[in-house]
Amino acid sequence: MANYPAVRNAIGFLTKGGGSATVSINATNAWLMFGFAAPDDTFTDFLVYASDLVGTPAAADVTATLYACDSEGSPSGGAVAGPVNCDSTPAIGWLSWSGFSYACTPGIQYAVVLKNLHGTPASNYIKVTYATTTIPLYITSTIQIGYTKKLSTDGGSTWGSVAVGVAGPRFGFTSTKRGLPFNSISNGAVGYGVYSAREFGSRFTSQANGILRVRGLCVCMGAKSGSPTGNKRLRLYEGTTWKRDTYDILAVVTNQDLLMGTFSSVYEMAPNTLHRITLGETTQSDSSSNRYNATFYTIHNDAASRSMMSFGDMHATYLNGTFADTTTDIVPVGLILDDGAGEFAPYGMKFHPGMNGNFNG
Repeated sequence: MANYPAVRNAIGFLTKGGGSATVSINATNAWLMFGFAAPDDTFTDFLVYASDLVGTPAAADVTATLYACDSEGSPSGGAVAGPVNCDSTPAIGWLSWSGFSYACTPGIQYAVVLKNLHGTPASNYIKVTYATTTIPLYITSTIQIGYTKKLSTDGGSTWGSVAVGVAGPRFGFTSTKRGLPFNSISNGAVGYGVYSAREFGSRFTSQANGILRVRGLCVCMGAKSGSPTGNKRLRLYEGTTWKRDTYDILAVVTNQDLLMGTFSSVYEMAPNTLHRITLGETTQSDSSSNRYNATFYTIHNDAASRSMMSFGDMHATYLNGTFADTTTDIVPVGLILDDGAGEFAPYGMKFHPGMNGNFNG
């Protein structure tokens, strides 16, 4: 039970990891769509990562068009907005289209469709990167609703199979940004390896109001390297001060997954305070060839994208004697909240009296 506790309430970036894929928009009829469920807001811009560039397509050659989707999650009917030219001459890196102004119907599935209008698209095109199965476990994603990807090879007459739980694009609205703008996922970087006394995880600032009663921790683990001898354990720090370890997680658990571990007693987390959650190992005797790895994501490096993450400012932290933080890398981590006495400790009059100290009251 210490390895995989029964969890009723958890918060954070709760994902089991995933992988990356690329699509070449190298034909006139190659239409690449990314879908989203609309909020009650005006759609304004779109962002996606180009991992490669062939030839010299111009900004007007790579367009984005907004469509409403049918019941199968495919673009249907005429465009509701656009086409809009790329904001800059396409290059490897993040590309944006910011010429939209469309008032979405809330709850409707829409799709941004990327097209190649170059006269010779087979030799002038971009390759778009996206990631699959990375959606946090608490976000619903189905064929009809959610962050999706499809490809048409006949100019939108028919659409291929759907990929759900897609990360990579960012969808912009007047008052918010949506999506998960990641451009890469790694499961085994030696520079972030967990061995000896080295630990890897994420740092974040706890919520501003209310004391959370934390029962345990979650960290997304990547595949192991070699044969590490120690058991895994998840560790909690306030700033750089160690606070709690979970029970050991048996070394036999080696697959890429969301690891969960519990404390021997509940930890009351101070509000508005820097914390770190890390993956460590118990023997602290191995070398880099025998190590555990935490999965980490690289996010679009601007304030709007970084603020979209759980807790608002989450980013990777690596302990090798001292902690070193990396702004654009993120290890998925989360907090398992106490569902016995309640998720919240008394904290003045910050909570509605009907909550009774927990989400279930």
